[in-house]
Amino acid sequence: MKIYKVFSYMGNKGKLYKEIKEIFEKSQKGKFVDLFAGGMEVPANLYVDKGIDIFMNVKDTKIEYLLKLNKENRVLEIFEKAVAEVYKNIPLNSTRIIYNTDKITFKKLKENYLEVIKKVNEEEREVLLLLGGVGGKSKSLSSNFYSEQKIKRLKDYLEVLKKLDIKTEFFNEKWQFSDSFIFLDPPYLLETGMEGKKGFNYEGDWTEKDDIRLIEFIKDNLNRNNIFMVFGSLNNNLQKLIKMNFPRVKFEIKKYKRSFFGCSSERAEWYCIIQ
Repeated sequence: MKIYKVFSYMGNKGKLYKEIKEIFEKSQKGKFVDLFAGGMEVPANLYVDKGIDIFMNVKDTKIEYLLKLNKENRVLEIFEKAVAEVYKNIPLNSTRIIYNTDKITFKKLKENYLEVIKKVNEEEREVLLLLGGVGGKSKSLSSNFYSEQKIKRLKDYLEVLKKLDIKTEFFNEKWQFSDSFIFLDPPYLLETGMEGKKGFNYEGDWTEKDDIRLIEFIKDNLNRNNIFMVFGSLNNNLQKLIKMNFPRVKFEIKKYKRSFFGCSSERAEWYCIIQ
């Protein structure tokens, strides 16, 4: 059974799952550690495929509320109630189909969605924005808001998350692991004008100083029989630090087309193995 996250999320590595799984299997490690797990699609599928020991950490308000409400068995109830209210007096059909064929009805769905998220509390609103919105600060309705397939995938996704060890802490370079495959997909530094550089989708700023802390974490855990798989954007600060501190490491470049919130673009990232 393939597990799909049912929302858009920056930095998702689900598209590279087969390759990541193969590299993990070759490492012959019994534990998979993901310290910037984001949408959690990779570790969730490894758990389903191999039943291995998984440790995850996510620092993102919407994900944290999702995890909290999932422990209370409320996420599906909240989402299905929102669907019923958004589709009030409108025949239930895939939002994508409506978006492609009936712009007037889709506009009404968007208006209903705005009314729904105004009425709920903060936790429920953040979860609905994650599952039904277009991301970021926008409160607009996603064309992927509802389908029968999405409900099924959401159920499967939530059930797996309940079985996993998931922390919601800021990254700490003092963390220690042993005999593990440590997957690192940290926030990529982005230019943000007067604010300097900032890691996207991470609570609090992620700066070049944090990249340095990440290198210290890798160094400290290398002598504990760990293997690291690290991702980053082309020619970013982290790549330079890795080249400086681990000169024998080779970088693999992955190029692909990426669709995010309705926009398609060419994308390239690197990953490397440190052991």
